[in-house]
Amino acid sequence: MATCRHDECSEAVCGDFAWCILHLDFPKGDAPESTRIRDEKQLKTKEKIKAGDLNFEGTNIYDVDASDVSIPVQNNAIFKNATIKWRVRFEKTKIETSVWFGGAQIGGDVRFEGAKVRGMLCLKGRRFVGRLI
Repeated sequence: MATCRHDECSEAVCGDFAWCILHLDFPKGDAPESTRIRDEKQLKTKEKIKAGDLNFEGTNIYDVDASDVSIPVQNNAIFKNATIKWRVRFEKTKIETSVWFGGAQIGGDVRFEGAKVRGMLCLKGRRFVGRLI
């Protein structure tokens, strides 16, 4: 099984691509496979969050909803250099560690309403189109 070419990613490649589904670029326009790729990216994102894995460094994803989740101290939430098309939600989330957005590009709001963050929140070099709430 071939693995993703992104540094430190051990996920299987997506089809004939050299990248896993999360590091794969967004499809251009209305290509026939656009819906399938978007759906696979969303499903994999949800699976990682449910498993307590919030390492999304360098990914190209659509939406992150980690609301009502408890993130243990051994798992940093890493979005360094990620591109997130829509929004990021940590509403009512208990975060025992740090959240890193360094260099991330986010197309919508980033929400921490009711969240408890015990570590650092790093926003250096990030670009939000929406608001930080």
